[in-house]
Amino acid sequence: MIRKPYSSVVIILTCIGMLLYACRDEALDTPPLNEADGTLTIKELRELYTGQQVRFEQNIAVYATVTMDESSGNIYRNIYIQDETDGINVRMDFASNLREGDRIRLALKGTVLSSYNNMLQLDSVAFGKNLIRQESTDAITPETVVITDILTGNYQASLVKIEGVQFSVNDLGKTFANVADGTSENRTLTDCNNNTIIVRTSPFADFANELVPEGHGSLVAVVSQFGNVWQLLVRHFEEIDMTGERCDSGEPSGQGTFDDPYNVAHAITFNSGIGVWVEGYIIGVMEDMGGSNAPAFEPPFVRTTNILIADDPEEREDIRIMPVQLPIGRVREALNLVNNPENLGKPVKLKGNLAAYFTPRPGLRDVSGYWLDGQGIGDGGVWDNLTTMSISAVRALDTGSATSIPGNRMIQGIVISDKDAANITGRNLNIIDENDGTGILLRFISNHNFSMGARIRVEVSELELSRFNGLLQVNNIPNNQAELISMTSIPAPEETTIENILGNMAHFESRLVKLTGVTVSGGANWGGSRTLNDGTGTITHFTTNYSTFANTAIPTGKVNLTGIVAVFNSPQINIRNLSDIE
Repeated sequence: MIRKPYSSVVIILTCIGMLLYACRDEALDTPPLNEADGTLTIKELRELYTGQQVRFEQNIAVYATVTMDESSGNIYRNIYIQDETDGINVRMDFASNLREGDRIRLALKGTVLSSYNNMLQLDSVAFGKNLIRQESTDAITPETVVITDILTGNYQASLVKIEGVQFSVNDLGKTFANVADGTSENRTLTDCNNNTIIVRTSPFADFANELVPEGHGSLVAVVSQFGNVWQLLVRHFEEIDMTGERCDSGEPSGQGTFDDPYNVAHAITFNSGIGVWVEGYIIGVMEDMGGSNAPAFEPPFVRTTNILIADDPEEREDIRIMPVQLPIGRVREALNLVNNPENLGKPVKLKGNLAAYFTPRPGLRDVSGYWLDGQGIGDGGVWDNLTTMSISAVRALDTGSATSIPGNRMIQGIVISDKDAANITGRNLNIIDENDGTGILLRFISNHNFSMGARIRVEVSELELSRFNGLLQVNNIPNNQAELISMTSIPAPEETTIENILGNMAHFESRLVKLTGVTVSGGANWGGSRTLNDGTGTITHFTTNYSTFANTAIPTGKVNLTGIVAVFNSPQINIRNLSDIE
């Protein structure tokens, strides 16, 4: 039967005249059993519901056939009925002995048409009063569908036979429901294209203790809905026919380690695990095809954010292909097919988290490691494959204009800036070499979490080295390219004078220094630009208006002051917090 979305109620009213009054509160009369003022098809009945419950007060009848009864125990005080136009759930005042295939007459007077969590139902129905068995006929033949047909929403309360399906591998070995705890449970039914739908079973069903079948095939069920979730209600265990060979991705293998990675078949079939290695061939990209995602296997490619892998470089079957998320940074730069078309067809190892990606596809997300052409990021992370570069060596690359740091490089140092006191933007931090005190400003893509005293390492491969208003910085660092090594004490500041700083900015820029006998002038509190004078010269101090001490009064006498040497068009010294004042 071909189904269409529910239409206007106007046609129905034309057919039955002024027989129906909705939403009235008077007491309900017992309808006559043998006479009806009109009839409705189930499709016409469903169309009467427009968002408000409908209370029937006229002797209108519906004739239909029972498609699901209570005999298996999977539903209680419910039946499902269907005619040649549609189906609906009928909620009974008490249990009945109706059976599938019974032809019934349903007098609507005294019943209520309503929606419960988006499931349309006819409520307050009394067997033997509203509902009368007329005869037992041949059962309705279920309509053969696939999962995507049901997900259109046009089969609610209908009896269907779903072909080309199997239970999710994660549900194999489980029973349909939890009889011991008395709880209904969901099992996931999937097809060979990773479309899924829920099979929900009551613990009182006579097949609740049966193991879900392990094979591939079909089942007969009634379509139900709860909220936005489509569900299937199985009538009888015998109506599940899954003896065929499963259409899973292949023979799973591997241990998920670098030396013995999972194959793609294992990753797709089980799709669970944090920080595991998966090996396969790069075969394409999941592209945006006019608003929907679909695999693309031939260049040119557009997306840099993912790749597709499979156990066979020529694989094109959707069920055997897995998308891989490429996070910003070295992994994306090395693997994406837009910038690296030569990677197509190559074997690759990838370390990440197995989870749904481009839902409901099994995927590999948050990739932190890769191995391609004998190099990459192994179990030790990027650091095992990088050359440590001193901060002074990085500074020596400065040419006065933007340049790139060489590839496969990292720096290490101690954070001397204080993000918590906020006299520095959250994306920036100052780091110094713990051996010689050389410093540099690091600017991340987003706010970082490194506190003062953090010993960190940062991959700076091919990042931009440039000056912003005169201050040298490593720019646009992906946050996942920096890692905390440990917390430690900050080296003692270099004691000097303002005159010495101004005469040797190439040495002092971004270092931690200490001045003695300093007076602070230019305002009542720290906020904004102030002038420091130690008797040898003057230099600007700047405090952000969002720092924790911006509104604190500046000292009136001489102080000893620790701060970071900076540049904003001209030299500055900026304290980190009020502990920098003695």
